[in-house]
Amino acid sequence: MFGSVDCMYWEWKNCLVEWQSTHRGRSGKNTLVLEAVASQDLWIWHAFFRMPGSYNDINVLDHSSVFNGIINGQLPPVNCVVNGHHYRMGYYLSDGIYPKWATLMQTIPHPTTTKEKLFAQRQEAARKDVERAFGILQIKWVITQGPVHYWEKDGLRLIMKTCIIFHNMIIEDERHANVGRWTPPPEDAIPIPTLNRCPSF
Repeated sequence: MFGSVDCMYWEWKNCLVEWQSTHRGRSGKNTLVLEAVASQDLWIWHAFFRMPGSYNDINVLDHSSVFNGIINGQLPPVNCVVNGHHYRMGYYLSDGIYPKWATLMQTIPHPTTTKEKLFAQRQEAARKDVERAFGILQIKWVITQGPVHYWEKDGLRLIMKTCIIFHNMIIEDERHANVGRWTPPPEDAIPIPTLNRCPSF
């Protein structure tokens, strides 16, 4: 397995007027999409940030480079047997909106047997890794919590890339220090701060 793939939508408060129709997502707000692959230790292995919020996860997947390593044969070979079927490539955990490709493993939509229920439970629990990574990214870097006020897409891309790099540096440092997984305190509501543009900039 390579990790779990999913998308996060970041509200863009000062989206340019002429772009607003293309960036308005299902929430009715202008957003930019971050597609990411995260593993169980919350390391973000892949990030693709720039698509407008009107794109759903499949549209974002069509534009991203998440499968380039598999297509170009740059990933290490994986050999495993699942239910008697031999697989030669790794896979990503995903939800039901993604296409049924050999490298995307989705849950069983309506499990009936004990075995299917156990599989669905374990798969959905493991798929939460990417959502936890998004949550921790937002908790650690306040700018990603609230609506962003910047105008330039390239600037926003650099901000998101920087936050992900810092996030991975912290994860790597904690991994070497044997600190364990960082998680927010349980039952702790983290308020979204009010972000104001400083007039001196």
